[in-house]
Amino acid sequence: MAQAQKVNWQILLDEHEWDSDEEMNLPDPPMTPESWGIRRGGVHGASGLLFCLLGAVVGLRLWLQAQAGLTAVEKGLGHMLVTERRAAVEGDELLAAALLDPEAESDWQVRMLKAQQQARKRTVDVKLVDFNLADDRAMAEVRMTDPASGAVYRENRFYRETGQGWLRSQPTAELWGDLRTLESEYFVFTYGRLDGPAVVEAAPLLDRAYAHMHTTLGQVLPVAIRPDKKVAVHLVMQEGSYNPWYTRGKPLAVNSPRLILLPEKVSDGQALAEFVAVALRRAAVNRALMPQKRIYRPTPDFLNGLLLWLAWEEDLVQADYRREVVLWLYANGPDGPQAALTNYWEFCKLFCAWEIVAPVVPITFYRATDRVPSSFYLRPATALRQLTMGLDRKLLEYVASPNPVTDGSYASRLARPIAVATLLEYTTHTYGQASVLALLQAAKEGESWRGAVPHLFGVSVADFEAGWWAWLAEEYGVDTSEFPGDELFDKAR
Repeated sequence: MAQAQKVNWQILLDEHEWDSDEEMNLPDPPMTPESWGIRRGGVHGASGLLFCLLGAVVGLRLWLQAQAGLTAVEKGLGHMLVTERRAAVEGDELLAAALLDPEAESDWQVRMLKAQQQARKRTVDVKLVDFNLADDRAMAEVRMTDPASGAVYRENRFYRETGQGWLRSQPTAELWGDLRTLESEYFVFTYGRLDGPAVVEAAPLLDRAYAHMHTTLGQVLPVAIRPDKKVAVHLVMQEGSYNPWYTRGKPLAVNSPRLILLPEKVSDGQALAEFVAVALRRAAVNRALMPQKRIYRPTPDFLNGLLLWLAWEEDLVQADYRREVVLWLYANGPDGPQAALTNYWEFCKLFCAWEIVAPVVPITFYRATDRVPSSFYLRPATALRQLTMGLDRKLLEYVASPNPVTDGSYASRLARPIAVATLLEYTTHTYGQASVLALLQAAKEGESWRGAVPHLFGVSVADFEAGWWAWLAEEYGVDTSEFPGDELFDKAR
């Protein structure tokens, strides 16, 4: 502990008094009304100083007590994380159940026990980063590191202080604070105070992406028709994955990013922007591709490829994985992927967070982190005849009997949306933005790629494919020298 230093003071006298041993007596100054006032003021000043010192001491004591309380909370939450991990690793279901808040809803307790069982399959290192308190509730921000892949995630876990210590519990509205509203150019957000920083970051990202999406699809922004038609976004509390659907004119309820397991490098604002964009993108594409005749509809390959391409164009979080995804599919030539994505687990977590029903890119979610299982033949499409655009519902054989040209193996179909997305990239780059709108119209009318390309762009299918390959080489560095052209890669081996 730092100690106070002892200081000796010396009064310096006039120069002729240095050698004098006589004690110097100074006369008292005469008392005047002014001096009385000064003295009285000095007394009041001293009293004020004393009160300030007392206040500082009391404040310091309260601060030290608060710090001691926070330290105890941190220690208790850290102990809970260690115990939870031990219960998961050892498969101790009794201990796992004992760590749950008995006052929580029974459905929530069942979900948590299932999550604990799944955690056994993939052990992660857990560390407490920060926490927020509200009465007897705590929200703990946790960093999780996967030793196998090296991936780092962050998650918020919720606890209630009981006689048995801190127990895992459900999130409560008290932790989020009072409701607030933020209005941007195209959106009106309603959210709890805790989500304020995420909303402030997400709003300009969404304004830019929303305008770009409508321009790309040839649609008019609703606010251009009616200024009061902004998109209402409500941040809700729904633990786990949440798949919002947007209907124009109704509020879009999206999950708070505080309730989602996210890669550490993805901020809450970036995640929130992508949550909202996924729902808006899906609704806009459905409007754009609504068939003119009931017997026609765009194929899933084309629909999912269009959604993926839009995500790349809007330049949100999903676009950060564009190059990695394309190279994963095409870098090994016609044989397709030989290993998992570098950020495979991170990619999976993001898609699980964005869309619980069906991911935009239905990539094979195999368990291995190094090799692709031999049962999956993820051969990339390199010819237009391997892809479908519009579908005539009368052609029931498309659904009833798979064939190498229109359907092929399950794994090959999973890779087709990526091929479609790169085709749309190449088309826009070569023939302009209007070319995509022409392709959308062709898909609505049941056209095929091979039929639409000569009609829309005035080039042969072979020349269009050659231009596409050149684009893959220029933009992504893909070696297309081994691509054998118009062969059917979807044939089973």
